[in-house]
Amino acid sequence: MLEKFDIHPAVSGSLGVNLLKEVLEVENTLTWGYDPRRSKYVFPLHNLRYEPEQTTVETKREQAKEPDVKFQPQDRKTTEYSTFSETGKLAVEIEHHGLFEIEEAVKLLRLFLREKDEKIAAAWPKKRLREFVVAKLKAAGQDETFLSKENLLRLQQGFGPMFRDLDKQHPRMSQMAKGIVAVDLAEVRQQSFSESMLKEHGALYTVNGDASPFTGQEVHLWDQYQKFRKMCADYGDDASDGAKAIATRIHQVDLSAFKSPWNVHYASHEPERNFSDLLFANGALFDSFVKMPNVGGYAFPYSYKPAKAAKTHVSNENFNPDFFIKVTKAHDILVVEVKAEGDDSNRNKAKCRDGLKHFETLNERLNAAKEPWQYHFYFLSPEDYTSFFQQVRDKTYDGWKSGLMQELSE
Repeated sequence: MLEKFDIHPAVSGSLGVNLLKEVLEVENTLTWGYDPRRSKYVFPLHNLRYEPEQTTVETKREQAKEPDVKFQPQDRKTTEYSTFSETGKLAVEIEHHGLFEIEEAVKLLRLFLREKDEKIAAAWPKKRLREFVVAKLKAAGQDETFLSKENLLRLQQGFGPMFRDLDKQHPRMSQMAKGIVAVDLAEVRQQSFSESMLKEHGALYTVNGDASPFTGQEVHLWDQYQKFRKMCADYGDDASDGAKAIATRIHQVDLSAFKSPWNVHYASHEPERNFSDLLFANGALFDSFVKMPNVGGYAFPYSYKPAKAAKTHVSNENFNPDFFIKVTKAHDILVVEVKAEGDDSNRNKAKCRDGLKHFETLNERLNAAKEPWQYHFYFLSPEDYTSFFQQVRDKTYDGWKSGLMQELSE
């Protein structure tokens, strides 16, 4: 028999919603992106169209001794979300089928090798294959008892270069910059962040006094967050931990300093938060700025070798810089990628190298087209922030290199 509990009317609504969220494992989300009310802060952006072209010919003189493979995250179960009310989403755990237990994956891989090259298959018996796969999964921090379909395919592709005949020519393709293409900020895809992301490492900046930065079902959630802020202001340390976790991550910015066409400004991690604080504090230096999404905003190709040592195949990916900032009363766009201190990985070295090349080429094409716009690209760590804003203040940012950029160029 269920016990009946009396709940005070003043708290029953919010408590009931919170209890329901707890039971259903709801994850609240908020959306950010272009806001028509802030259209005056839209500024022109230019990118380059890239096409693959053969640039060099590689002649293989030595067989690879083992496959180069980088496993993707895998899990036997994932959580999917669907809207169940105006206040949140329902989390549903989905168990994947069609995964390959490690022994089955090893057998399939052996068959694959035997079909391709008996000699290579003989050099890779089941024991060696099993040890290799398990070691790679452990190194990637993944469950080593199975392989996802995607990771089995990646493993097969990793063996591919070992099948190439020696002394035969293999054309190498590179992405080559072509014509200029426009990027319309008003068309950039909407993005979202979860409540847990905000609590753990994010920060949300909104215009002080803006009663409606969100629409639809998100209005109710935003009203709840505003109540949390008021609760913390009224009760201080006596406010609930949940209220404080949200309130401390929300920052109100004066309308005159919020020079973005987005409805809100979301920073996902500490380096972005610190840079955003200074960006708003130095608003007089800029006419407008945007924090770009990780996917779907502004991207161009770059290539890198994942390992610092040993021979590895080149990985080709897209680079999405963090910030695009228009200097006040100028046709200069500052493109900023922020990183933690000491982050000098091969990936970042390649991003810095190819980013400088991309914007150098873009500037040449814009100049040839008699366009006034010029782009300036920077990699910054927190120790570079103060110098960066001083360079902008002194108008000496053209050609300036941050400490992190100098490390990445070594």
